[in-house]
Amino acid sequence: MFRLFKSARPVSHRYPNLAFNYLRLSSSDAKITDKKIKESKPCSELTSAEIQSATTYITENQDKVRDIQDLCSFANRLYEKGEPGLCDFVNGKPYQLYRCGYPSVPSSMIVWFRGHNYSSRDLMASVHRFKEEVGNDYALENTQVPAFRLTNPEYKNNSFHYSMCETLAIMQHYGHPTRFLDWSSSIMNAAYFACMPDIRHDSKDGIIWILNPFRLNQAASLSNKAIGLALSDSFDAEIRSLQAVTDTYQELKEHADLLLRSKDRPELFNYADFREFISECIREQSLKEKMRYSIAVDLGSPNPRIAAQKGKFTIAGGKQYYNREEMKNCNNGDIFDAPISLFHQVEEIRKKNQMKESFLKCIKIESAYKAKIRSQLDNILGINEATMMLDGDSYGKNARNLYQVKRP
Repeated sequence: MFRLFKSARPVSHRYPNLAFNYLRLSSSDAKITDKKIKESKPCSELTSAEIQSATTYITENQDKVRDIQDLCSFANRLYEKGEPGLCDFVNGKPYQLYRCGYPSVPSSMIVWFRGHNYSSRDLMASVHRFKEEVGNDYALENTQVPAFRLTNPEYKNNSFHYSMCETLAIMQHYGHPTRFLDWSSSIMNAAYFACMPDIRHDSKDGIIWILNPFRLNQAASLSNKAIGLALSDSFDAEIRSLQAVTDTYQELKEHADLLLRSKDRPELFNYADFREFISECIREQSLKEKMRYSIAVDLGSPNPRIAAQKGKFTIAGGKQYYNREEMKNCNNGDIFDAPISLFHQVEEIRKKNQMKESFLKCIKIESAYKAKIRSQLDNILGINEATMMLDGDSYGKNARNLYQVKRP
């Protein structure tokens, strides 16, 4: 096993997005092992008090989910009457849709859902999910992107067509740790993930997180203009994605310069404007602080799995380092801030803006009802591993679960 290193020089001007990240192999240094990843401690877990503060009611008298009828009741109330903080109605339409210039969008698009099969799990992107500490190779995020680009044949043949944001989305699809968190516009799809069978967490309560992505982006956008949902070719999405392959603000600026000069680049936007935008973000301290915030990104349906899950994403900012103090000393403090979980980001925004209601809430699913809800989702709505994942392995797993067949 070899360790992957970051180089200070680009691989080639022909591969602009690989700047600052060519691979050098060394067998004499520390190895990246699955054991070290497993031994790493979670970056943070939510306390019961934090979960309770975000909990919203399923009906007027209860906050427990016992079956999919409870979920339907909550969804109907949310879309027809609204929910403070999540979906505020004005003149019969969600206020945020009017504010962002989407008066014709159905109210069901105003909120996103994410299911966790145990409630204390924080809303932290997978690549940031372990503590930043000396010796934690898992924090070496910028080695993963070039390794993926060099080894994945589907990407390798079409690399010039992808922005960094789209590259991370493809990596997310194949199960790589990335800055992305998966969300869905369907509460039932989120319920499936909250009730997924897992021997480690079957005895724990599940949870469904509910997010207003429009309010998130209005508070987290680096642009002065209020934005709706960021797209893969937006400055906001790309500048956070590029933090995955750069270590300092100076490298981020140099990366933009290289893209501006290169002929082999995805034609996403005006790169001169993008370089100036990055320079402005570096100059303004308030914008540098926002670069650690997550934003909501709508990538459409680039593959069947995302379409089946009605998939949406948040992409995190900030950066984890192998040794933050050493990086800070070597670069005169010119490094990115540490990432922050989405839950704590929303709480920070809420307190700073003196909001009465949060735009991130949750509903709990007690462990005793997980199996029942999982069965209802499968038998009534046809939501199971096969229809969610859409690959051969998932169809096989679903068949084994259906007929209770164990592997030999």
